[in-house]
Amino acid sequence: MQSVTVLFRNVLDRLAPLLRGLGFGYLNTLGRGWLARENALAQPKKVLSGSMWHAAGRKFVHVLPLTVLGGLIWLNYRDYFIGPTFIEDADKDNYFMAGIQLCAKLEELLCVASLSAIVLQALRDQVLGDGVPMGLLGSGVWFSSLSAFWSADFLGSWKWIVCESKRRSWRQIWRRCRFYLLLILCGAIAVTIGPASAILMIPRQQDLFAGGLSFYLNGTYSDSWPNTVYAHTELDLCSSVNATEYSVCASEEYSSLLETWSAFEYDQYCPRTGGLAQYAPSCQARGVDGNREWDSFVIHNKNSLMPPVLNAVRGRTWSSRGFAAVQPRAATVAMIQQKKAEWYDKVQDKSWNYPNTRQFRWTYDTAILGHATSPFVRVRCTEPQNLTADADFALFPFIANRSDVATSAQSPRQRPTIDWDPQWKQANISQLDHSRSAYLRTQWLPLPMQDFGHPSTGLMTTGLLLELPWNGTSRAAVGCAVAAAWHNVTVSSRTSANYDAWNVAFSPNDYLDMDDSPDSIDTNTPVGLDLSWLVQLTPTAPVTALTPAD
Repeated sequence: MQSVTVLFRNVLDRLAPLLRGLGFGYLNTLGRGWLARENALAQPKKVLSGSMWHAAGRKFVHVLPLTVLGGLIWLNYRDYFIGPTFIEDADKDNYFMAGIQLCAKLEELLCVASLSAIVLQALRDQVLGDGVPMGLLGSGVWFSSLSAFWSADFLGSWKWIVCESKRRSWRQIWRRCRFYLLLILCGAIAVTIGPASAILMIPRQQDLFAGGLSFYLNGTYSDSWPNTVYAHTELDLCSSVNATEYSVCASEEYSSLLETWSAFEYDQYCPRTGGLAQYAPSCQARGVDGNREWDSFVIHNKNSLMPPVLNAVRGRTWSSRGFAAVQPRAATVAMIQQKKAEWYDKVQDKSWNYPNTRQFRWTYDTAILGHATSPFVRVRCTEPQNLTADADFALFPFIANRSDVATSAQSPRQRPTIDWDPQWKQANISQLDHSRSAYLRTQWLPLPMQDFGHPSTGLMTTGLLLELPWNGTSRAAVGCAVAAAWHNVTVSSRTSANYDAWNVAFSPNDYLDMDDSPDSIDTNTPVGLDLSWLVQLTPTAPVTALTPAD
């Protein structure tokens, strides 16, 4: 037992300077108390020591904050964190940032403790020298407070330097000035180290252009973005009943929309809530990948021949009446995704050695941007109207043929230059099928440019009559008008990286800037929709064993 006590005392003697330097002097006190209870003989105490071990132990309090700062500098120099978030699970990214803020606060406390040790050591040296005024005896405690530097204790000690300088040597005057300046410097660092560490330690997200290129699509401009779309440009199989199964057909998106709306929980639908005006998760249609962003729909194909895209629907932002939708063009997205894969494979290739001292750290995806011309469509429908068997006219929306149809409450920056008129106009439907039907029926018809379109911009409209099953001699019908255009947009994978679908990169204000607005003639090319193509767009449902009651 005696040998254990002696061994413990020797270890405690060696660790005492280190424990005091780290602020754990109470452990040394507890150990000394235990030795006293064991009747261990206490060794003579040294008032002053010239041991390097003792000096290094007292300076260890500075090592920890310097090590943390050095580690952060090394990490920032060596690693690149590439991706929208720091970790793969985007939902846990906030916890990661909170952990960094906690580390920043701990770093602040460690820095203040290091400064306190410096001030106390300087104060001890000055007290053992020619002394200090009473007001500066507590400087090791209050130096980190900003208000202490205009207190009477600090300002009154200025006389200690100035008025007594004639009776002191230059060496003594310099010692006093050095201590005084040290207080000011440590106080300034202690006051600013808190906000500085909290701000500087939080990583900044930067958008760096890691590469860029131009590519070409086979065919002429009129082949890819025609002024009018016709059915003869499509394959023959796009007129078949199974046209929705083929990615090359116009009606292929119908299956994606049907899947989304089939999963929609109508009984739980609710308006946007909260400060950011977002939908509650339970109010969303799940879509193809179990999620939906606001009024957007994931468009995909079963054979995966084309990358999934996001059909973004906006209401009052782009139109005070009706709705508008924009979607990336599939052919353009397919080319961009191929170039993305080639760039990613090249970065992952170990054959290149630049920069050879750094390491790339990926999360779950990269952000890809590409400029492309994509379709933009406006749609507005009337209220239900009752049409008899001999009805030759029906109401349809029309575009206001004015330069500004916005209300006075809207700012000029927010006023759409092309918008739907609040009234309806009658269109001739005598050429449509008037036979009775037990199913929902859709029929397309052309609408005159002068009455329903916008002649000055060339924006034309097409009518869509949605007929509900007949009830005796009449049926309820809704008249819709559709206006389409090719719009110059930025295609992005950034905001939809969670479910790997390409979308149009919206500006923070959803294209309220008229220079990049869907209403701007400089960025739009109106496109006509031929009836033959619209017939292919509307899928033909196969006749099943349903009864009219179904």
